Amino acid sequence: DGWGGVLCFDSGEVFAAGERWSDDEAGADISVLECEAVRRALNAFYDRLPPVGTLDLRVDNTSTEAGLRRGVARAEGLNSALVPVLDYLAYYLPSCRLSVGYVPSGLNPADGPSRGRDPGPVPRNCPYVSQPLRTAA
Repeated sequence: DGWGGVLCFDSGEVFAAGERWSDDEAGADISVLECEAVRRALNAFYDRLPPVGTLDLRVDNTSTEAGLRRGVARAEGLNSALVPVLDYLAYYLPSCRLSVGYVPSGLNPADGPSRGRDPGPVPRNCPYVSQPLRTAA
């Protein structure tokens, strides 16, 4: 499949991005791919991300979630994938507070874009989108 991201604002605006992994990428560890998906989603939404406030990031991989929250992962390969994401956040969004959480795959609005589909309606009352969801991977 591929990576996907959904960016939601309080105003109700929703933006989606995503594409398929290359054949070479598709064979990588899923946690590494999830981390790369976060980086690509942040890059895709760069011009829409506010420079200050809280960035509520939801991922459907617990290893990636924990690594992003702690700033370090247990798996060496995942640490290599975390560095570009953390560097990106520090450089481009230094005044944003990062909130990282888990979203079950079945409820992840980024699942559609990761498969080349529209994310469909993003429920405003979803517990995983309770605050403005800035991106999900």
